[in-house]
Amino acid sequence: MSVRTARLLAVPFVVLAFVLRLAEVLWFRPLLWRLDSFSLHAALGLAAIGAALAGPLGAYFLLTRRVRSQPATWHLDPGARSFSVGPSHATGYRAVFIGWAAAGLILVERVPFQEHMRIADEVAPSALTVPLAVLALLLAIAFIMADRRSVTLDEDGVTLQGWLRRARIRWVDPMPWQLTVHARRGSSKLIIEQSRTSTSGSAQPRWIRIPAQWMHIEPGFLAFTLSYYIGAPGSRHGIGTEAELKTLIAAHHGVTSSANQVHHSAG
Repeated sequence: MSVRTARLLAVPFVVLAFVLRLAEVLWFRPLLWRLDSFSLHAALGLAAIGAALAGPLGAYFLLTRRVRSQPATWHLDPGARSFSVGPSHATGYRAVFIGWAAAGLILVERVPFQEHMRIADEVAPSALTVPLAVLALLLAIAFIMADRRSVTLDEDGVTLQGWLRRARIRWVDPMPWQLTVHARRGSSKLIIEQSRTSTSGSAQPRWIRIPAQWMHIEPGFLAFTLSYYIGAPGSRHGIGTEAELKTLIAAHHGVTSSANQVHHSAG
């Protein structure tokens, strides 16, 4: 199962979470009114709300277990001679949560003199909650299906594909362009700084942010890869080959092992 297929499998669970949350409010909650114990009423109500989310999340978790067993690393594309990585299947969990939360936007009310619930539609602001909830549901689905964000490396440079914008950064840009990589401490968001020296001599940085925590790759390995090829021009010709990927993984493992040894020694 590919990572993209695993992400698309989240779509039915997004809808399921929406439907279960709505069913909990309109159908299951009125059944609890028959209970005399307030504590039991509250406990079962909270359990039903949680189950409406935990059920779809758990089913999606089990369905994508094969993808989780695959190494989160660069995708090898020999035909294009490139390494690439796209969004992780973990974005599906966020979409399922959004679908579940979207149903909670719908305002409901008790039917007078009856043990039933209905969607509140007598007041204009209440009537707007239904289209808002549906819009949130559609956005959650679009978040999965339209996510094109990716990072692609080739011999000449890096291509960053965002939601709307595409940026191309060459490994060696003519001066005054410089490329540096920062891995913020305590954060898995990678920042690429492309700074341009103005005519006055001052640096004018332009930030391009990569949501590394939502990509199908370990953020530290992504940061290491960019730094590695910036500092090792002679290795760039091997990008897109299996041998180069193995060399890259071994180099990262060596650096990580050395850093851990230094940390333990200092401790």
